[in-house]
Amino acid sequence: MLKVVSEAFFKHYIDRELHIKGIRWYVWIGSLSLIMLMMFFILYAYPSTQKFRYIIGSIVCGIASVIYFKHEKNKNSHTQLGNEKETFQGNIQLMRKVLIENNIIKLEQLNMLINLAEAELTGLRLSEKLRKWLYGIISTILIPSTAFVSTLIGNYEQTINYVLQVFSLVLMLLVIYQPIKYLLYWSLDTEFHQMLILKRHLEDVKMLDYVR
Repeated sequence: MLKVVSEAFFKHYIDRELHIKGIRWYVWIGSLSLIMLMMFFILYAYPSTQKFRYIIGSIVCGIASVIYFKHEKNKNSHTQLGNEKETFQGNIQLMRKVLIENNIIKLEQLNMLINLAEAELTGLRLSEKLRKWLYGIISTILIPSTAFVSTLIGNYEQTINYVLQVFSLVLMLLVIYQPIKYLLYWSLDTEFHQMLILKRHLEDVKMLDYVR
């Protein structure tokens, strides 16, 4: 029954977080161009700690690419889907409809579905391994860097440049991970995320319709 409910629900479910359909081509080009500039500045400045302007440029480009894409994505979602409250109410109505169509109208039945969904979530999602790998790389960069900076305290300018360089490398990894996470969702974590979303909406219906 859980599979039947899930398939019916996700035929019409609206996911604001991953809704990128309709984003203009120039937004993609602009974001990717900023990322490419960031990578160019970092690679050009590394491993020298004297190219202060290029390090600053990489940081600015990285932050700008994330802010610009998120702004355009949110604006696109609002135009196509309305505000978050409207999307939430639409998804709740969809869940109610699916439950009624499958004759799930009792609290005991709803609790059983929630428990089944919880059991399905016990497996670790695959992208968690990649995320831990990414955090491992960041730690590998940061921990030795902290020790090295202590040896540069006497040279203020060199210390600042080195800290900014390390920060720009970490920022590059985080910025590059942003578009990758969408690919992970569609390729590795689809079932995990869908089951998590299904469970949360079942719990929302329970709270709104059955808890007094």
